Amino acid sequence: MAVTEERVSDLEATMQKLAYEHMNTEIQMLNSGRRHEEFKASMEEFKEFIRQDIAEMQAQKTEMNRKWGELANKMGTIVEDIVAPNIPTIAKQYFGVEVFQDFSLNRKKQHPKKTNLIREFDVIAVSGKHLFLNETKSTPRQEYLKAFAENHKEVFDYFPEYKDKTLVPIFSSLKLSESDINYLSNHGIYAMAMRGDTMDLLNFEEVQAATNKH
Repeated sequence: MAVTEERVSDLEATMQKLAYEHMNTEIQMLNSGRRHEEFKASMEEFKEFIRQDIAEMQAQKTEMNRKWGELANKMGTIVEDIVAPNIPTIAKQYFGVEVFQDFSLNRKKQHPKKTNLIREFDVIAVSGKHLFLNETKSTPRQEYLKAFAENHKEVFDYFPEYKDKTLVPIFSSLKLSESDINYLSNHGIYAMAMRGDTMDLLNFEEVQAATNKH
């Protein structure tokens, strides 16, 4: 994804350079006697050309991110490549978290009392006040949503040292249906999926409203 970002930035820089050169040419023509009205009309045409090119570049960027997500999905690396890099942004934007004391991917943990039990957590992220727990599924089947709704609070059984933290449960997939989002909202779980060219929480207000009722 970093390569794509660099290419888009290079294209934008090139467009800015072309715009500057074109403007200089037009100013020279204006100074040489070209009518002001013709100059304005030409600039409006050029501005529209720039706007269209930028829109096309943004569309290409979104399409590249979508294809990258599909590839990561097929390779089974959606957590590492797509979900995990967005958790810090989500935590900062919605919860004001600047720093994590612990950030783990595919964390396997033995139950401190029932040593025969071991669970794997896709993402565990700990800040001063919050414990972010992420469950990611490439295909969000109903049974996966139900299982997470029923057992996500068990994370405190495996990490009793974090019992004083506010749990932020997040279920992630590249795409979630409206019924999936509604189900997660009703169970106080944040739904994270692609929105444009990045991942975002799709039901933040709904979960906040449901949480405040209790």
